[in-house]
Amino acid sequence: MDGQGAEKMIARVLRGTGAICTVNASQTGAADIEAVWEGVTTWLVQVKFSEAGPPKWPARQELGRLRRRASLRKDRATAVVALVWTQRPGARASYVLKSARTERKVKPPDTREKTTPRHRRGGKTR
Repeated sequence: MDGQGAEKMIARVLRGTGAICTVNASQTGAADIEAVWEGVTTWLVQVKFSEAGPPKWPARQELGRLRRRASLRKDRATAVVALVWTQRPGARASYVLKSARTERKVKPPDTREKTTPRHRRGGKTR
């Protein structure tokens, strides 16, 4: 996995919670991913990747650009940093999502439609 693979992984995780994600393919700008939960919130995500344990926190300038871009948006987006790492090449990646402002862990909102589990619907199950 590399930096672009980490961006795709985080976009997949966010899509799994009901977000519409756009990955910045040009590698310019403050945010790597823009995730929108319709009618709920918007996140601008900066992804940091390392193959040797958790990556370093972004530099002050990078964080400043990300926070400024988030605050200037009409919908007042949330600036988020995604730290992605593997312990060794080829190993499964771990990740954590943190607020760019407070460095606290954040959880994406889950806007997927809730369904009743099959065993609670009643009727016959196999």
